Amino acid sequence: MRTLNRLNLLMNTLRISGNEMADCLHVDNSLVSKWRNGRRELRPDTVYMADILRYVVKLDEPGGYPRLRSLLGQEFPENDPSSGELEAVLRRWLSAPVSAEEQYSAVQSPVGRMCAGVEKTDDYLLHGSIGARQGSRILMKMAEESGDPNELILLSNSSMDWLFENKEFFSEWVRFCKKIAASGSLKIFVPVVNPYRVLSDILLRQVGIFALKNVKTVFIPKYKDDTFYYTILLLRRKMALQCFSTNPASDDALFRLSADSRVVGDLEKLAESFLSRSRPLFNQYDFGAYNKYVNEIIGTQESGASQYQYGYPAPLFIEAETLTEILKENRISGGEYEEMYHVLSTLNSRAQSRCFVDLDRVARALNKDKVEIPRLSYLIGKPIRVSSGLFRRMMEESIAAIERSDQTEVGLESLDESYGLGDAEVIAKENLCVYYRTVGSPRPVVLEMKEMTCVMSVYSELEAVWNGIPRLNRNKEFCLRKLRELLNRTEQER
Repeated sequence: MRTLNRLNLLMNTLRISGNEMADCLHVDNSLVSKWRNGRRELRPDTVYMADILRYVVKLDEPGGYPRLRSLLGQEFPENDPSSGELEAVLRRWLSAPVSAEEQYSAVQSPVGRMCAGVEKTDDYLLHGSIGARQGSRILMKMAEESGDPNELILLSNSSMDWLFENKEFFSEWVRFCKKIAASGSLKIFVPVVNPYRVLSDILLRQVGIFALKNVKTVFIPKYKDDTFYYTILLLRRKMALQCFSTNPASDDALFRLSADSRVVGDLEKLAESFLSRSRPLFNQYDFGAYNKYVNEIIGTQESGASQYQYGYPAPLFIEAETLTEILKENRISGGEYEEMYHVLSTLNSRAQSRCFVDLDRVARALNKDKVEIPRLSYLIGKPIRVSSGLFRRMMEESIAAIERSDQTEVGLESLDESYGLGDAEVIAKENLCVYYRTVGSPRPVVLEMKEMTCVMSVYSELEAVWNGIPRLNRNKEFCLRKLRELLNRTEQER
């Protein structure tokens, strides 16, 4: 009895008739009928079960097993499975007890209605986070196989844990976005999202995507219904993955993957309506506009705003003599750089700063022959690279300056692992600035954000991360001692 409804559901989902199954197994149709009506048990260890599994897997293989994905939901293997792996999952599924809800869903659920009596469909329902990633992979595959420049749109006011929680998938997603941005375009809509943690996650984890060329990131300051949640991933004119709900996203959420031109067209119109009431989220600076950027930073630091810094603490704490040597090493002359640096370093010493320091990151830099300093590069207006010895001196001077300062705190914590941040960042209550090196570019990009709702969400998140650092790792004397020990150890190793 255990395989009765599941075998029926499997055959109905893949639209396999009793005669077709009998022909495949080289048995009489009456035997298949007995399996389906419960008068004969289909044992999981029989040759018939093995033949059924091979048949259905091969039948649904074109397109990446779309109907089996819909049928198995969360039980479908997350990464692209081999046929053997999928057969093993199906064997367990067919042999498991059947609930009353599953018996009902075979006839009444959207999946059942979608599959029953339909020759061909362009729509599939996928379940929860795993389903969302499965649908995204199908969409990515379609984009890559089309060979055309694609336009991708991402819009969500709900938790996007399904995108971030699986590191392997998120790496795939970032690579995909880079391909899209290289030959087409990408629009990312960031609506007001509550709580702040959800908004900060969306902002921090996608910094590397925001910094790409041909990426337009816009902010939607308000949406009509605070109790309506949505996620839309749209490949224009081709495919859409969507989830609409009155509840925040959860493992029970249903995502609809559709290649129906009417559905895709309607979602394109919806995205355009959002675009009409949005505004750019970031100012993006390249070296050609660095003077304007420097003025923005001066304006922020003159206000004495408290800020979080991530990356090497060196660039704004070094002595004038060291700066002169750095400029000389990079074949730069002119007193305007020293003057500008002096203004910024003076302002920096007045601001209340909390510096996240990643010892592993500093160690990697100390072992390089040349180290690029993104923040200093941007202040000067061209890539600045320093020798290992000069970088070591910068670190020693920074440690001494931080030790003397009553305005600067230090915490040993890696934000790269959690958020994949760029080379360095400054986050103040007045704005958010991120220095980021994009793949294939010799120069860093600076993103500046002034939307206060977004800035405060990031600020609150980093404040929570800071408060979560063990107290010892926030003790300035302990942190600076660890930095000095690292400098001494790497010096001996070299």
